[in-house]
Amino acid sequence: MVFEKLKSCDPAAAANIGDLAAEHRSGAKRLQRVAQAVESVLSDREVLRETVHGIVRDFIEHERRHIAMEERDFFPAAVRLCSLRSGRRSPQN
Repeated sequence: MVFEKLKSCDPAAAANIGDLAAEHRSGAKRLQRVAQAVESVLSDREVLRETVHGIVRDFIEHERRHIAMEERDFFPAAVRLCSLRSGRRSPQN
């Protein structure tokens, strides 16, 4: 919801952020793969340690990059948007 408002009010900031919904969908798929790998291990299915390690590492690396992007780009833009909508100036402006 906030990102949709941001796209209409500040298209340049939204373009810099990219497709946030797609990022979240992709993250959910990676998390599902982690859950499946853990379930396989807990169910004593034969699964290579390297396979589980790769799935978990992939999830962690993507999430770190995603969270860094949100903290660097999305949250500051959202704060500016909310400040402008409430009639207050952002501390950064």
